Amino acid sequence: MELTEKKTNSTFTPEQLAFIEADIKKSIILKATAGSGKSFSAIERLRYLMANGVPADKICFFSYTTAAVNELKTRLKNDAVKVTTIHAFCLGMLAKMQKFKKIVDIYQFISWYKERFKPKPGSSQEVKDEFFDFTSRMYDDAQYISAEITAFKLQQAEGIKCKLPKFFREYVQYTKETKARDFADMLVEVNELLKENKWLRMFKNQFDYILCDEAQDQSVLMMRILLALNAKYYTLILDTNQSIYGYSGANAFAIMDMLRKRRTCEELTLSMNFRSSQLVVEHANNYSSLTAVPFSKEQGQVHKDILLFEDLLHLVKEKPEVAILVRTN
Repeated sequence: MELTEKKTNSTFTPEQLAFIEADIKKSIILKATAGSGKSFSAIERLRYLMANGVPADKICFFSYTTAAVNELKTRLKNDAVKVTTIHAFCLGMLAKMQKFKKIVDIYQFISWYKERFKPKPGSSQEVKDEFFDFTSRMYDDAQYISAEITAFKLQQAEGIKCKLPKFFREYVQYTKETKARDFADMLVEVNELLKENKWLRMFKNQFDYILCDEAQDQSVLMMRILLALNAKYYTLILDTNQSIYGYSGANAFAIMDMLRKRRTCEELTLSMNFRSSQLVVEHANNYSSLTAVPFSKEQGQVHKDILLFEDLLHLVKEKPEVAILVRTN
């Protein structure tokens, strides 16, 4: 097959062009720095594949969030390409297998918990007040509780020993009683079902190309599912320095190794940062395994003082535009 003429548009950097117009018969690992136009380049790669004879319905493009998926669909403007999250895709797989259960979240569990374990009639006001305070704190800590339960399920599925999280037994009781599943359950269930040939045959070889944006956020379990689909070619687009979902099984280095063992990969980079000033990029390079190059000519400013907790409190009170991210509650 003769490929379409190479682009010479100055809109693209040489690195972006190398990725967009890479050999269509190779799997790719694209390591990209922050602000380097990952999604923009991925869309152009999809267009290049289709322009060179790849049927749109043989391409599946995964991203991590629904918001990202919707944005990608808007940019691509081609409904024949499957653009989805791994969770939505797994939900569709379970539906095809007639494995129906309602999807629940942590807040529904807390409501159930409040009803199931509420103080018995005749309990003292003190006991009732303590229970109310306790369940109120559960709502405050809901996302943390959910993250711990999710991490435990995904790590357990990989045979990793870890501490049983708080409320886990009650959570399992809740899902059994309500015949429900959460997003982690979907991944675990699909992974197990795909070990059976009768289910694997339903989905294997459905796509020739699978691309995964923000792949640093994908867990090992997610990667097992994608590899089970047995596409001819895979593309992982990731920034290992932005991998913040380690607690839920995300492991960028592990999933790259998994792909390398299954496919011959071309490894490319995007290093031009279009988002940040020079000093910010240079400072970030001290903590990055991939050296970024600033596009901006502005020097910018990096605040290098070490702040104590008390300083942070004063800072957020004086400057509402400042945001502080922390690992846990």
